[in-house]
Amino acid sequence: VGIYRRDVLLTDPRDSLWRLELPCVHTAAELFLNGQSIGRRGWAPYRFAIPAEALVEWPNRLEIHVFSTAGNRYYAGTPYQSGLEPCGLGAPPLLSRTRLKETSGR
Repeated sequence: VGIYRRDVLLTDPRDSLWRLELPCVHTAAELFLNGQSIGRRGWAPYRFAIPAEALVEWPNRLEIHVFSTAGNRYYAGTPYQSGLEPCGLGAPPLLSRTRLKETSGR
């Protein structure tokens, strides 16, 4: 398991919808936010909606756990696998936000 960690400052964290997308993962991923599991993905698309109630003002610790296959351990150098398979994140994660519309109170 490869673990990627990052503390992020989110401005107005509860006034927006947040999403994390992993453009390239080798092979499966689980997202944690502030120690809470947000979800697991075993294939694309690797997208996670981040619940507002899991966010804090500062810091928000994102952890991405990436699980690779056991092929590199058991099949490397055998006729079953020609070379090592890639492991981990293959591209930077993308954190995006959509602001919630303000209500007029009507």
